[in-house]
Amino acid sequence: AVTQASELAAALHASLVARSPGTGCLNCFQVYLAGGALTADFPIEPLRGYIVAAPGPLVWPDRPRIEAGAAATLATTDHAGVVLPSGLTTSAVTVSFTRTTPLTSGGDTARPPVSSEYLLTVRGIGPVHGSYLQSIPLRDDLLPAGWNQERLQPERWDDSTHKWVRTGELLSYNPSTRTLSFFDSFHAASVSTSPVSTGTGKGTAIGLGGSDEGFDNYASRIRITHLGGLEAFHGPRFTIWYYPPDSGHQGSVPGDWTSASGLQYTTDAPQYVQDLNLALDSAYDGLQDLWYACPGTGYDMHKVFDAMRFPQNVYVLDLGGGSGDSRIGGPVGISNQGIADWSYMRAVAGHELVHALQGKYYWFYGSSGGADQNSWAITQALRPNRWFIEATAEYFSHKAI
Repeated sequence: AVTQASELAAALHASLVARSPGTGCLNCFQVYLAGGALTADFPIEPLRGYIVAAPGPLVWPDRPRIEAGAAATLATTDHAGVVLPSGLTTSAVTVSFTRTTPLTSGGDTARPPVSSEYLLTVRGIGPVHGSYLQSIPLRDDLLPAGWNQERLQPERWDDSTHKWVRTGELLSYNPSTRTLSFFDSFHAASVSTSPVSTGTGKGTAIGLGGSDEGFDNYASRIRITHLGGLEAFHGPRFTIWYYPPDSGHQGSVPGDWTSASGLQYTTDAPQYVQDLNLALDSAYDGLQDLWYACPGTGYDMHKVFDAMRFPQNVYVLDLGGGSGDSRIGGPVGISNQGIADWSYMRAVAGHELVHALQGKYYWFYGSSGGADQNSWAITQALRPNRWFIEATAEYFSHKAI
């Protein structure tokens, strides 16, 4: 059995290295049996393909144990994966990542699931900080006809509201493997002080805030959905996708929006959408007026951001507590409820539009192309630079407006 496991481990290692060239996180690893018994044929399903990027002898615990501060990579047999960076916890923890039985409640017909559901559990006590990377494969049997990768949305189960809510940031899509990769962080609603139920991921919440606080158990149930039932407002520069106020969708735009934009509204779309189009147009004009001099070319003047060749897609969605969430290179994501007035809408529109235009400088999957690029490697490369990506978006948006 150990020999067969070693051969399987080598095959899995080679597969993951091929998917993640140059990441250096899989030089040493262990394979763990997560459930079921070894048989003569050594079937894949009982193994569940756990891989942990940590040195040590081949052992078979119920859950992989990760020492304090160590990094780890876990993967399932259907190629879903989690990368836990070093320094995430300051004490040893046990971790599992499994494909799990789907919930039968809390769904939304406008957001059908297009992936299996996965459960990440962490057991231990100690401060937690930072974020981790998840990669979830799509299922061909669940994808709707005419699906669009821009409408893929990672969601986690929020036990406090009994709803699926949007999650994740710095998204990237790999068309060759049909996987969506995104960063996530520990959410208070998923942290518990009692044993975690692998069936529901329920727990008693404790506040995480923005500081390093301890936890006993953590469970996060994740899936990918596809946004459907959206209406479109077509402008010369932006196509804004939204759920109407009377649609009954949790992402519906407000029907009672009032602002000081001075816009003469039409009946083409809700006032919130028309104001958002105006805010984006204004921010775009300001961003196109920003120039820089390049010292190596005789100080010729260059635009900071290139002109858009095609209309930019903008999605107005329920973003939880955030006001905007956009991918590098687009599309732009704007909250349906996190914006209180016209002044703040202009600031958010400018900041998020910069993220779309940053595709000139960051080659990112799902935005600027690159069929031979690897989404995991690119996502991990951008993660340490997130502070700069956000700082420049804030700086240039203020310059523009």
